[in-house]
Amino acid sequence: KLPVVWPNNINRLKTLDKGRRVAKEHGCDNPIVQEMAEVCQYLKLTHVMEPYKVIPRDAAAYPGRIRVKIWDDDGAPVVEDVTSRKALMRKMGELIPKLTVRKKRIEQENRQMAAYQARVEAAAETRAQKAGNSKKNNKKKGRK
Repeated sequence: KLPVVWPNNINRLKTLDKGRRVAKEHGCDNPIVQEMAEVCQYLKLTHVMEPYKVIPRDAAAYPGRIRVKIWDDDGAPVVEDVTSRKALMRKMGELIPKLTVRKKRIEQENRQMAAYQARVEAAAETRAQKAGNSKKNNKKKGRK
């Protein structure tokens, strides 16, 4: 049986009710399953990524989960640093912020958010200009 790790388990922005399982110091902000899988590859842990599963506690969270083989058939840990599921989550919380893929993803998300904010502001300005330029008709509304 392979233990399951959800992104919410190591997300420091989530509450315990939403699924966080480690202290905020040991977590990271908004991890995704691909980043968790990359850490498992780095640690040389056998894992299965299930990208379409959704955590039942928080349907709005990033989808996906990862199943990791922490112990071999004899019950000994596969990697010396990772002896339990909690130790694995702490290690992920430590290594995920250092990933170059994560830094690129965060930069892209920030660019998209800035572009969205610029579109919203431009739309608000055009609405304000239209409202200021139009003259009110003091006619009765309704059927003529």
